[in-house]
Amino acid sequence: MQYFEYLKGVTQNRDDQYYVEFVKRLPYNFKPNDVKLIAFYLPQFHSFIENDTWWGKGFTEWTNVSKAIPQFENHYQPRLPGELGYYNLLTDGVIERQVDLAKQYGIYGFCFHFYIFDDRKRLLEKPLNKFLESKDLDMPFCLCYANENWTKRWDGLDHEILQKQSYSSTYVHDLVYELKPYLADERYIRINDKPLVIIYRISLLPDVESFVKSFRELCLEKNIGEVYLTAVLTGDGIDARKFGFDDNLEFPPHKVLQKEITGDQVMYNDIYNGTIFDYPQIVVNELDKSIDFPRMRGVMPSWDNEARKPGRGHTYHGSNPELYKLWLAGVCNKTKEERCEEQRFVFINAWNEWAEGAYLEPDRRYGYAYLEATYQALSVNLTPEEALLQVKQNILEQENKTKVSKIDLFPDGSYMQLFYYQNNTINLKDSQHYYFTDNLKAQYEFDLSSIPNIDHLRLDLTNFPVKANIINVRLVDQHGKYHDIKPCYNNADNISGSVYLFLHNDPILVYYVTEYGNNFSRLLVYVELTVIKNSEILHYKTEILQEKIQEIDVLNIQVAEKSQIVKAKQEYIDELHNSLSWKLTAPLRKIKSLLSRII
Repeated sequence: MQYFEYLKGVTQNRDDQYYVEFVKRLPYNFKPNDVKLIAFYLPQFHSFIENDTWWGKGFTEWTNVSKAIPQFENHYQPRLPGELGYYNLLTDGVIERQVDLAKQYGIYGFCFHFYIFDDRKRLLEKPLNKFLESKDLDMPFCLCYANENWTKRWDGLDHEILQKQSYSSTYVHDLVYELKPYLADERYIRINDKPLVIIYRISLLPDVESFVKSFRELCLEKNIGEVYLTAVLTGDGIDARKFGFDDNLEFPPHKVLQKEITGDQVMYNDIYNGTIFDYPQIVVNELDKSIDFPRMRGVMPSWDNEARKPGRGHTYHGSNPELYKLWLAGVCNKTKEERCEEQRFVFINAWNEWAEGAYLEPDRRYGYAYLEATYQALSVNLTPEEALLQVKQNILEQENKTKVSKIDLFPDGSYMQLFYYQNNTINLKDSQHYYFTDNLKAQYEFDLSSIPNIDHLRLDLTNFPVKANIINVRLVDQHGKYHDIKPCYNNADNISGSVYLFLHNDPILVYYVTEYGNNFSRLLVYVELTVIKNSEILHYKTEILQEKIQEIDVLNIQVAEKSQIVKAKQEYIDELHNSLSWKLTAPLRKIKSLLSRII
């Protein structure tokens, strides 16, 4: 019943926390020194003979997308498209609208996946050619050579190969020949005046250095000129420049630092054989990581290939538009620091990978939220550290926990820190702090005169084993008038993160101040502190430990109960198979099976 209620919610309701309506705006105006966003684009979503043969008449990506079902609690499936619907890329107006949306929301260009196989066999070329022929589509683009087999398992490995890539003696020549018309187009993206050509899996090439040498020579021979060869960081994730490439490119979820959380989920499917990863933790890891060789950065709005692999997909759970925005904003800032003007590109996986749950296009749950997040990420100008702080706060909000300052700026002392919200966005640069004095009663004064347009204030109490009682909080306006304001307390049971407090009340005090106007000179905070004895701290920690032990006991009981059910089912099956009636009816079952195949 719980599953059906969830499914009803997916089809009828939207996520009111993040849902965004369409906002019409002019195309984003990129300046020369801006970071430019390129979204990977899957030119599928149309029927063709090969797919009809392999999967059935009329098959497209939408066939799998529309029939996906959730495998665990809060699993976002199925994913239903919004404005664009179940489109056909060969229908006039579809690609035009995609380009229109992309340009309005800050996408600089598309990177089309490019497919060529043995004997110069092309697949998914029709939408790409339709784009190429539409010269009025003012949208920069580049190509990524998807050099892997097509298989029935959708993984490019050697299982039930549908279309083979065997790298014959002419494969480099065939590739250059087919690429030439696209690379010659005036809209084609160039770096250092060289067309950007991306190779998806260099580990599959028979001889990487030989490929690079031959590819460059043939491009010169065919009057394409010098090319900017870039390798996607898959496989070993090594620096491809050692093989003669010009650059590397991140392609999440490849090579991301990830945390598996499959065992933490409440499953709908008892025989689920997939893997679930923690998307928020990936964002934290990616913003926090350092790199040891150059690359163009990449992000993903979400990722879940359950539609392609029912019951055995890989799901990156917990994504939302805000986390994606912060990841993208932090990566854009890193790109400005790391790369020169002509090389400032960030790639998004993807524009329309619906069967992999990786898309920016509007859907029925979030509307245009991921597009809006993309647009905002270009303008918020967050450092990776600031983005990381907000990501961690978002994670705590999703877990219904208290917001905390995850960056302990002054770990050697106990202090109080005041943050300001302007236009409902936290201002991290202008926060103020005070170390707590030895006095049990004290007044602390924060200067607000230089901070305009404050919506509300947030007070963090950090790193001290005391009980804190806020006796009084007063605002002083520009005329010297005092205003007593009341704090908005959250539930102290939800304290978490790097704040270590033992308080009667919540460590985070939120003061809504808009009712007093926007011009203040000072905030006065009167605090009374009471030192906690070590025995009280020990008692508090013991209570927490006991609660955790009880949770583990409950889980152990649940596991034992499931094991008994599985054992009972297996015993019943074994008994049935060994029964006389089962053996006597075996010929009838075989005849029935043969008849069903004939019919």
